[in-house]
Amino acid sequence: MTKSRIALGKFFIRLGKFIEFLAVVVMKPEDLVEFSKQSYVTADALAGWNQPTIVDRGLDVGERELFERIPLKSGRMFVLFAGTGREAIVFAKKGFEIVGADFISEMLEMAKANARRHGVSVEGLVQDISELDVPQESFDLAWVSNLMYSSIPTKRNRINVLKRIQKALKSEGYLVCQFLVQKASGIFLRLKEIA
Repeated sequence: MTKSRIALGKFFIRLGKFIEFLAVVVMKPEDLVEFSKQSYVTADALAGWNQPTIVDRGLDVGERELFERIPLKSGRMFVLFAGTGREAIVFAKKGFEIVGADFISEMLEMAKANARRHGVSVEGLVQDISELDVPQESFDLAWVSNLMYSSIPTKRNRINVLKRIQKALKSEGYLVCQFLVQKASGIFLRLKEIA
């Protein structure tokens, strides 16, 4: 009898996860963006992402490997999906002038405060990444945060984001991006190479 209850319990847990996933399946791309905003702006989510154990941990191994391959060692850097500043702080400490973009203004305020705590400066730009509106040729480098490219809903939206980033980059600028294929992968490239 115990084995049956445990098996039934495991079944309900899997069913619950499946039902949770269905909420994403029925949403349109613009609904997913709004759903994300509503999820990240809660007090618990903001507090969770702003914990020093997260903000202060720096780059993960894959991010560090990508960053080390970048031929630029300074310049104006655009950090998309900046959140509470984990990556932006590292780049500012390395000498880059940072503009972080995110759709949650509270997170960007936390990123700026966290940067000050680390003795660096981060500028914040509140925008939906899929509707970027920044001056043309204003960045030497754009960094798409840890696997966030894969979270942009629809191929059309991802292409639109790449085109907007391309306009924001100087002609010799670079895009650094981690994405999901079958496992975490990363690239850095000049967008003119894929345009």
